This record gives sequence, structure tokens and C-alpha cells, in this order.
Amino acid sequence: MLLSLTACSTPSWLDFAKPEPVACPDYAILRDASLVTAKAEGDAPPAWRMKVDRLAAQCTQRRDTIEMVLAIRILAERRDNAVAVPSPAPYFIAVVGADDVVLEKQTGGAELVFAEQRPLLAVAIENATIRLPQAARDLRLLIGLEPTESAHE
Repeated sequence: MLLSLTACSTPSWLDFAKPEPVACPDYAILRDASLVTAKAEGDAPPAWRMKVDRLAAQCTQRRDTIEMVLAIRILAERRDNAVAVPSPAPYFIAVVGADDVVLEKQTGGAELVFAEQRPLLAVAIENATIRLPQAARDLRLLIGLEPTESAHE
């Protein structure tokens, strides 16, 4: 009995190739939008505050697209347990090009559910995904919080 193996080629329209890890475009927490606090009366401390605390990214490339998966951590703090902190905490991911022009902006909300007697809370957004063209090396991503009606930046 004779066995033979033949190589077969995969048509270009079938892309079963595993995505390749690549370096991500620049990304950062936008300093001017990293902290949002409640409006305070006089010299009183704010009743609550939210802050983008950490940011990480992982990028893969498939054909002519870079997929960027972001992990964002938001910290929330309330002055006392009776304070209602706005939820969801509105955040944004902005794709910025040359001259700091915003090319695309995605928004989302992180649910804030405090334990009954806890003044602090950390919330992770683990799979915020952006797809960029392969030529995205000259783009930047900026992440921040959107102000709420009861807040100021």
C-alpha cells in the first residue's frame, strides 16, 4: 500500500491564520478627563469622585487590521454610604490623528455597585475593543471619563 501526502493551499478568502501579536499604537489616559468629582458646596469635600486608574492594551494583526483590546480600571469613592454615585460611570475611547484631531470616539459605561458599607470601589472594563487600519501607527488612543450632570471635572 502506498500513501502519499499532497499540500493544499488555502484560498485567500479563508483566513484561518492565528492573529499575530503586534506593538500597539500609542495610548494614554487623558489627564484632563481622568478624574470627575461631584459638585461640592462651599469648602465641603466632594460627595463622590471617579478616576481612571489603570490602562493596558494588547494588539493583534490580521491582514490589514489591528485589533486593540483595552483593559481599563475605574476607581470610585463616596464620602459616606448614603451618597449616590452616578452609575454607569461614562467613559470614552477616542482615536486621535495628526494635530490632535479626533477621528473616532466610542463611549461606554461601567456599572458602579458599592457594597453596603464600603466607600471605595474598583471596576474593570476588560474587553473594550477597537479595530484600526494597519496604517494606524501614527494614531493615538486617549481614554477618559465623561462628566455627569452632578459633576465637574
